[in-house]
Amino acid sequence: MESGSLQAVAVSCPTGAGRQPSHSEVGTFRSAPAVPVPDEPAAVVLAGAGRDQRRALLATLLEVGAPVPAAPTATYVVLRHGPARPPVAFLPGCRAPRPLPSRSAGSRAPRRIEQSLPDPLLRYVQFVDAPDDALGVPGNQVLLDTVDRAGALLYLLAGDRSPAPAEVNFLTEVAARRAAIFLAVPRGAGGARVALLSAVPALAAATWCAVDPETGDTGALRRALVEWAGLQQLDRAEEPTVQRTVRIPAGVHGSDWADRLAGRVRESDRRVRERLAADLADLHHRCARAVDDLGCAALPEVLDREVHALSVQAVAGCAAAVDWILDASVAQVLEATPDESVRRRVAEAVRRGLADDPEAGELDRVLLVTTTGGVATLTGARAVAALAAWSGPADRSAILPHLGVGLSGGCHPHWRKPANADVDRARAWLDRVVHAVELELAAELSRRLDAVRRSLVVVLADAVDHGLLLA
Repeated sequence: MESGSLQAVAVSCPTGAGRQPSHSEVGTFRSAPAVPVPDEPAAVVLAGAGRDQRRALLATLLEVGAPVPAAPTATYVVLRHGPARPPVAFLPGCRAPRPLPSRSAGSRAPRRIEQSLPDPLLRYVQFVDAPDDALGVPGNQVLLDTVDRAGALLYLLAGDRSPAPAEVNFLTEVAARRAAIFLAVPRGAGGARVALLSAVPALAAATWCAVDPETGDTGALRRALVEWAGLQQLDRAEEPTVQRTVRIPAGVHGSDWADRLAGRVRESDRRVRERLAADLADLHHRCARAVDDLGCAALPEVLDREVHALSVQAVAGCAAAVDWILDASVAQVLEATPDESVRRRVAEAVRRGLADDPEAGELDRVLLVTTTGGVATLTGARAVAALAAWSGPADRSAILPHLGVGLSGGCHPHWRKPANADVDRARAWLDRVVHAVELELAAELSRRLDAVRRSLVVVLADAVDHGLLLA
């Protein structure tokens, strides 16, 4: 961990959520437009079968002949295009990647490993290989989030057998989303295809490709991936925001739009905190059971996977709340449901306002569990990206940046020492961690929601005062 990079977290509650906007809050923006995110190859998440079988499939898809790096059980592996270099590891609490070490008894598993290879296919598609335990709890939540952000899933069927319940549940979830699905069927796995289609009929719309890693016959799959990647590049050419005139109804000036916006923020804050408390109760139960079943030495790795999923759920819940607040508030001011172009303009203006708000501070933030059972913070986009299963381009539709939760490096060797094998002490430490994470994460989510409120007040107050949407 970088020296001096940690600072104590001060728990505070947002203030002024229900008041009318002050004069300073209804000024105009001074920020420049957001810098466009550079394009990069499309991403495909690889799951199914076992990691050895997936490595064999990747080895036949890629032409450079370099071996796909081995990885610990819970670690994602990302293959990108570039000069051939040794793989690097991304660890919670470290802003920069580290050389991939050989794991010793006291080391910790990275969240992800990345390797660049000069393979032609990687110019179009980067691969994100999921862990073997990704379909369990809490790995399923992280895997679904990664598929959503990447936009595609390549699922390798394993042998001529019926799919397991966890596979059926996962693929049913993915089929109901917007991600593209590629199903690789190895030679002799025709029965698995029939069984999977019977269990998940929606997969009939997926792209099915026969593969034979033993003979290197993956041509159909490679062509399908390249074709999809080309279409993705076309879709990424975002349509320019239409700067048409949007008039504000005259009666809105004297309405209670600001009070109702504040009320939506308070309601969202309450719901987010309730969901967080429920998720933490489930997390605590699973981790306590792991201590009983696997011993104290297993606690840090189990807990790190759990808080990874917790951060994914918290970010998703907060984003959904922000979307609801923005949509309902803009609709009230316009007295009509805004179209996508208008909504995009307001969202971009809110993002710019967050960057200008001194009260918001650094929103790219990592919460790190310490060996004492407390929580410390690390700020910066690179610190947050180090905790992700896959760090792709920024989501242009997201108003708030991601945040991460992880364990500091000292937690892993601490609980592997023979002197720290007391189950009661481990349970007491887990109790302190859950309580501290709930306080800090709840405060962080509240801080984010209130920052959105202040920024949205500026946008809508300008519109109401001038009778036009200025964003």
